[in-house]
Amino acid sequence: MPMPLRKPSVRLLIALLMLLPILVVSGTLVFVFTANSRHISEDLGATLVRSSTDRVAAEIQAYLQSAVRVSDRYARQINENTLPVFNLSAWERPMLDDLLTIPDVASICFGNVEGNATWLLRNEGRLEVGGSDGTRAGDAAEFRIDANGKIDPTPLRGRYTYDPRKRPWYQIALKREFASWTPIYFWFGEQGKDSQTGSGFTRAIRNSAGELQGVLVIDVTLSALSDYLRRLPFTKEGYVYIVDEQNLLVAASHGSVNSAKGERLPLSKSDHPVAQATAAAMSGPEQADFNSGVLSAGSIDIGGNPARLLVTKFENYPGINWKIVVVIPEATFLADAQRAQRNAIGLAAVAVIASVLLGLHLAGRLAGPMLRLIDHVQRIGRGDFDSRVYLTHNRELMELSTELNKMAGNLHQHFEVQQSLRIAREIQQSLLPARDPSVPGLDVAGRSHYCETTGGDYYDFIDVSSIAHKKLLVAVGDVVGHGIGAALLMAAARAAVRSHAHYEPDLARLIRNVNQVLAEDRRHQQFMTMALVLIDPTHRLFRWASAGHDPAIVYRAATDTFEEIGGGDIPLGIETGVQYLDYEMSGLLDGDVLVIGTDGIWDTRSSAGEWFGKERLRQIVRDHAAKPAAEIANQLEAELCKFRETRPQFDDVTFVIVRGAVEPRLNISGNP
Repeated sequence: MPMPLRKPSVRLLIALLMLLPILVVSGTLVFVFTANSRHISEDLGATLVRSSTDRVAAEIQAYLQSAVRVSDRYARQINENTLPVFNLSAWERPMLDDLLTIPDVASICFGNVEGNATWLLRNEGRLEVGGSDGTRAGDAAEFRIDANGKIDPTPLRGRYTYDPRKRPWYQIALKREFASWTPIYFWFGEQGKDSQTGSGFTRAIRNSAGELQGVLVIDVTLSALSDYLRRLPFTKEGYVYIVDEQNLLVAASHGSVNSAKGERLPLSKSDHPVAQATAAAMSGPEQADFNSGVLSAGSIDIGGNPARLLVTKFENYPGINWKIVVVIPEATFLADAQRAQRNAIGLAAVAVIASVLLGLHLAGRLAGPMLRLIDHVQRIGRGDFDSRVYLTHNRELMELSTELNKMAGNLHQHFEVQQSLRIAREIQQSLLPARDPSVPGLDVAGRSHYCETTGGDYYDFIDVSSIAHKKLLVAVGDVVGHGIGAALLMAAARAAVRSHAHYEPDLARLIRNVNQVLAEDRRHQQFMTMALVLIDPTHRLFRWASAGHDPAIVYRAATDTFEEIGGGDIPLGIETGVQYLDYEMSGLLDGDVLVIGTDGIWDTRSSAGEWFGKERLRQIVRDHAAKPAAEIANQLEAELCKFRETRPQFDDVTFVIVRGAVEPRLNISGNP
């Protein structure tokens, strides 16, 4: 009989596992750096140019996004009627706040369809506010704003005529379907060496009927982009230029963007030699694809020194058709690649020698403790939580064995806690109604979903036939908080309600008695809200009392309207001696729907952070009021789940739906 192959020992495996990866990695690095050093340099250069371009694009995106966010916010405030489109004096304070806190925005201007306009801008280090009535000549004026936000009543430049409807930014917004950026222009039309360029994010403002209300424009100056490019670390040896669709400079890390006469310069007319060499490379026949607008890369010569050139499109916003041009001399990265090659070979040799020595040493040190650890973990896996291991070879192994022993004890406690929580959940679930009651003239459904193993929400259908024949008493409560403490308070409240309900027909006294029980011992530092509703389908009436609970809602099918049943006093368990009131109103007619719930319904939030709200609840009731109460409850549960999407449930959700039945049921069944 052939002898079975002997498997390698743990010591040998440890030595091989430590040595083989080092050998493979070291050999691979040496081979790659030796055989493909030029390829590595090419990749390094391409990566450097690409990452530099991406960083520039991200900064441009962030700079322009400031204006976009301001425009979106103002458009939203106009739609919400927070900012009026005809009373433009209300704009001054919001515009001032924004220009004081958002340095990237140069001006904010709004002109309405009547020709009136308001604006606030930065000019020569100060803020100026202006306004005009486009229907009256000579009505426009601008005023200085001091450091305290006060407006100087003296016009800065005298009064003049300004009709926003005739401005280019206004006309551009009307011609375009969506908000977009205007072509680049000279800021204030200034000339001379200090002139700078800018652009505006303009959008038409329309009301809900699609009627034009005016045009909003948020301006930025582009000189800040050049300042940023000059501060980038790689521009100490590299170069960055941004040009528009006409190949005119937008920003540059080196050289001027505008001429001394206040004219925009093309890349070829820049006063910097690298910009001129770059323009020549982009216009040559061998580099014709640079002007196609697609991602392009190549090499150029700058004074006898080779450099990498990358041109990418930047078209992230409507109206923006720019190109980002990055030039990096090869000397900046080839020296690092060659030095890295030498270092890699030396490190590989050292790593191989060290790994051999270290592997042999650690193989003997780790094999024995590892075998003991394996045995210990296997015992824990079989459920032996009393298993312990003690390793004294070194400090790390001692700490590892100590933590494993703690883990075994913690696992034991964890399993015991989980078992206790499971039992607590089963007990609490048994306190809720096992089924919906059957009451002549009513159709009833109740639901409760806890966000943790146990919860603090409570609902109950209480048999009060001994004191109120053919009437239904509904209780709904919400303990502040979750977990075991909330579950215990909920159980105490349920017991108090049931113990007093069978002989106390007055809801106000009933809820007062429950409060006395919960508030006499306030050491638990918890409280709860509760609503009690006694429905009389025979006489079409219902009474209710509330202890701080959210108002229930009643849908009247005949008039397609909603009513709220509120009132009440402070929540239960806060203080003794509180006098509660009960109320009465006409009951449920056929098709009417009563909903009593906890705030976990309308406080449910979507993955985008939006609240579910009570309006969605009302719409669900209205849309499904003709259906049985159980179907309305099922639809509400489904809509809550759909609204949350992937977001977990953070609060208990409990509700009771009572519907006036078209055909009264025949019998009444009590709760268990």
